[in-house]
Amino acid sequence: MILEISVAVIAVCVVVMTLRVYTLSIRAEETMRRWEEFMLRMENDIRPVLYDAKEVLNHVKGVVEIAKDGTRRVSDAIEVVLGPIQTLGVIMKAIKAGTKTFFKRKGGDYHGL
Repeated sequence: MILEISVAVIAVCVVVMTLRVYTLSIRAEETMRRWEEFMLRMENDIRPVLYDAKEVLNHVKGVVEIAKDGTRRVSDAIEVVLGPIQTLGVIMKAIKAGTKTFFKRKGGDYHGL
């Protein structure tokens, strides 16, 4: 009699465990389905943001190219302006050195200039 009761209790435990595993598998399947839906929604929501970010990066790249071109032009303009000024400075130094040499006295430099 005890043996039959033990077998019956074990059978009931197996049935209860089987039902529990079945309900857990249903919940796991539902969770996986929700996770897949969530990931699909995230992908659909993020795709336009990524596209917009790509557009922004393209515009920034264009602005950087324009800025580089502008910087190059400003640098060229500065060189155009500074070229004659440097030449004038060299000429002025040459004139100063020439006048110093020309007006040099035996006892020292001419301090009139």
